[in-house]
Amino acid sequence: MQIPDKINPDYIRDSIVEIRFDLNSPFEVVIAKFHELFTGSGLTYNSPAFPEPNPNALDFVNFDALYPVFSNDQISIKITSTSIAFNCSKNYLGWKEYGKILRKTISDISDLGIIDRFYRLGIRYINNFEDTNIYDIIKEDMRIKVGNYKTESTSFVTKIKDENFGINLRVDNGVKDDKTGKTLSKIDVDVYINAGQGKIETKELIELLDSVHSKEKEVFFSILNDEFKNSLDAEYKA
Repeated sequence: MQIPDKINPDYIRDSIVEIRFDLNSPFEVVIAKFHELFTGSGLTYNSPAFPEPNPNALDFVNFDALYPVFSNDQISIKITSTSIAFNCSKNYLGWKEYGKILRKTISDISDLGIIDRFYRLGIRYINNFEDTNIYDIIKEDMRIKVGNYKTESTSFVTKIKDENFGINLRVDNGVKDDKTGKTLSKIDVDVYINAGQGKIETKELIELLDSVHSKEKEVFFSILNDEFKNSLDAEYKA
C-alpha cells in the first residue's frame, strides 16, 4: 500500500507525541531546568497546574488531561513529573517540520542530565470529519443493528498488538466535538512503544519517532476505503 506524504484537505485536529520518563531528581527541583530550556527556546510559560492522573482512564494518550505549560505559535509542550507531551498549536506542521522540532527537543532534554530513563513513546493523531458518515469512508461497517431502531452515534475502540507496536484505534460516528460542540466523525490512532521496566536510549528514542509515525499513518490509511482515498488530493514523496 502506497502511503501519501501529505493529503489535502488535512483532517488532523490533534497530533500528539508523548514521551514517558523517570526523573533522577524531584520534579519540584528539575522544573526550573525545563523552564530555562523552553523559555530560552522562545516558548511562553503559561501555568504550573498539574492535574492528578486518572487511574480509571483508558490507555490512550490523553493530551487534554495535561495542563499546557510552554507554547508558541507552532507547538504546545505539556509536562508532568512522568511525561512530556507535544501537540501542534494551530494547524498541523507536517511531519518534516514537526519531527525536526521533536528530535531537537528530545536531545536538549537529554542533555539537561535530569532523565534517569525514557521508557515509552506514543504518537496519537486524531482526525475529524465534519458532516461525514464515517461508514462512507472506511472499509468496515461496525454498527450494531438493534431491531428497527436508527443508530444515532457509534464509538468503537480496538486494541491491536503487532510485533513491535501497541496500537489503540478508536472510530467515532455522529459524536459531539468536545471543543466546538459540532457533530462529526473521528478516526483516532494511537501507536506506542513501551519498554516496560527497560530503558530507551536517547539516540534510539529519536530514531523511533519516524517508525512510530509511519505505523500511525499505515493504520490510518489501511482502514479508509478506496473511493475515499481516491477522492483525496494526495502528495507522495518523489
